[in-house]
Amino acid sequence: MYLVSKSEGELARQDSSFAPPLGPGIKDVSNVDRLEVWKTHFSDPSGAFCEFRCFDKDGNLIDICRMER
Repeated sequence: MYLVSKSEGELARQDSSFAPPLGPGIKDVSNVDRLEVWKTHFSDPSGAFCEFRCFDKDGNLIDICRMER
């Protein structure tokens, strides 16, 4: 897996509210401070997928949305 993009602050909250496949579709984004988008390669043995990882201001993981490709 590799990190495709990262957003922080207000941009992370906005990006987190987008419905799949553009974002994780988080309803309450008030605790989101950072959003990371991780993807696999199509050739990875674990299969191809994309993960949206939401973190709070302390760096704690608060939500993951995984979409199979």
